[in-house]
Amino acid sequence: MKFPCPTMTGFAARFQITTVAAAALAAAAAAFAVPAQAASGSLDSLGASATEVAAGSWVDLSVAFSIVTSANSYGGSNLTEPEPQEGYQEWFANWYYIDGEAVSSVTLQIDGQGTTEFLNLSPGSSYSSSWTTSVLFDTPGQYTVTAGGNWAGEFTSYYSNESAWRNCYATDPDYGGSLQCDAWNWTYSDGGDRYGIGGDFAPLSLTINVTAVPEPGTLALWLAGAALLASRSRRRE
Repeated sequence: MKFPCPTMTGFAARFQITTVAAAALAAAAAAFAVPAQAASGSLDSLGASATEVAAGSWVDLSVAFSIVTSANSYGGSNLTEPEPQEGYQEWFANWYYIDGEAVSSVTLQIDGQGTTEFLNLSPGSSYSSSWTTSVLFDTPGQYTVTAGGNWAGEFTSYYSNESAWRNCYATDPDYGGSLQCDAWNWTYSDGGDRYGIGGDFAPLSLTINVTAVPEPGTLALWLAGAALLASRSRRRE
C-alpha cells in the first residue's frame, strides 16, 4: 500500500512538485549571474619629441595604451544518485558556466587628430601598442596637448544545467515500511548572453611652450651687434 506525503495528494501534489522543480532550476540558473564588466583599458604614457620649440616647428606626439580582457569558467557535477528521502527530492547532476570579453577596436585622439586600430583581442588576454602623430605649432604661446580615446568589444556567456526531481513515499509507515520513489524527472536548461562592452581612456596631458621667431630685421641687428662685440674683443687682445 502506498501513502502519499502529507498535504500532497492528487493534482495539487503534482502541481506543487512541478512548481518547486521550476523554482529550483531558476535558483540554479541564478547561481550563474552575469558578472560585472572586468575588461579595462588605459593610456600608459604621452610623450613629445620636444616641449620647448620655436614657432613654425613640428612636434611628434606619441601615446601608448594597454587593454586587458577577462575570461571565466566554472562548474561541477554530482553523478552519484542521492539516497531516497521521503517527500520531494532534487538531484543537481551537472552545472557549467563560461564567459569572456573580446576587444575589437581602440580609438585614440591627440590634439584633434585621431586613429582607430581594429583588433581581435580574445578573452583572457592583453594587448599594448602606441601611436605617433605630428602637430605643427605655428603661433607662440603655451599649449596643453591632451590624449584620449576609447575601446569597444563584446561580452559573451553560456551556461548549462542538468537536474532531476522525484517524490518518495513511505510504504506502510505504521509497520516500519521502507520508501518507494517515483522515477527521476530530468530537466535541462542552457542559454547565454551577448552584448557590447567598452570604455573611455582616462586622458593624459602635457605642455608645449612655443617661442616667437625673431623678425629678419631684428635678427640682422642682433648679428651685427654680436659681430661688433667680437671685433672689440679681438682688438683688446
